[in-house]
Amino acid sequence: MNPGADEGADGPLVWDDRLDSGVLAIDLQHRVLFQLLQRVASIQPADSGTALDEVLAQLQTYADYHFRYEEAWMLRQQADATTHAQHLRLHSGFVERLSAMKLQLEQGRLTILDLERFLRRWLIGHILEQDMPIIRRVQAQAPAS
Repeated sequence: MNPGADEGADGPLVWDDRLDSGVLAIDLQHRVLFQLLQRVASIQPADSGTALDEVLAQLQTYADYHFRYEEAWMLRQQADATTHAQHLRLHSGFVERLSAMKLQLEQGRLTILDLERFLRRWLIGHILEQDMPIIRRVQAQAPAS
């Protein structure tokens, strides 16, 4: 998880311009992840088992795609090795947490609220506290065209 990522922990799930980085492909991918978060928030308790299983599978697949894209983008932009390695660890931690939540779901111990709170804190916190500073740094170092 991202330290201090309680940003908007209980407010409405609305995309905020602060989450736009200016890198179109990454922003579009973040929006897809955000839409999956909104989908979790809209699941009705009566449908929670099947719906949570489906959305967890989609999250795992899409997060893997997004993380590979974002990590490759960082390398192309020549982000420093330490930053890149730290980002890889954060992404791996998210994937591990999703796997643990899938196991919790199979054991009947995962609630909609648990998943929503985790995703909200992680996704919004990760974009604001991790992705944005890296993207800003890379953009500031790029030669002017």
